[in-house]
Amino acid sequence: MQVHRRLITDDGRGVGEPLLEFGQFHEGLIARGKHLLLVDSIENSARLHRKLGEELLLPATILLHRNKEPASDFLKSYNGELGGLRRELPANVHLLTVQLLEKSNVLLRLEHMFAAKEDVNFSTPITVNIKDLFVAFDVTDCVEMTLTGDEMLSSVHRLKWNTADSSIPTQSGTTDPELDPTAITLTPMMIRTFICGIVYN
Repeated sequence: MQVHRRLITDDGRGVGEPLLEFGQFHEGLIARGKHLLLVDSIENSARLHRKLGEELLLPATILLHRNKEPASDFLKSYNGELGGLRRELPANVHLLTVQLLEKSNVLLRLEHMFAAKEDVNFSTPITVNIKDLFVAFDVTDCVEMTLTGDEMLSSVHRLKWNTADSSIPTQSGTTDPELDPTAITLTPMMIRTFICGIVYN
């Protein structure tokens, strides 16, 4: 595994100079990283690396507070735990984005984390109910948008290409502009973007 390459002379591969960067302390560039090795069966590998990847990318935030009173008294006065969801999402669904656009609209992105045939249990289509998923608000209606969230998916007209292998499936959401927030379906590796109307609880 090559993490970093350093050359004293030009290797003749087009740069025209040696790859000799001295770095901040004139000891060369230093690359530091963490390599994790999962040792398990092939069947379990996708489930393990997908979950671990999310935990490493988005670790829990630990907050500390200096307080002289006992913890039991503090927790009577303050909420020591905050969760944005009323219930857990299925293990193969990842909530990518919740962004307040206006007082009564949020941009919402959901992702199916597994590829087709990657895991026996989790590489299947999944339907989620987002209507009452959030603690702070309920979703009243949804309009599906393009991935960037700037155009309604129903107004997009994609080019259709003639290919030698026409067996490649195209993944898209529904073309129905109004969606039922109690039944949002994701297929493997699908990311769907919505603008949702909300009412606060």
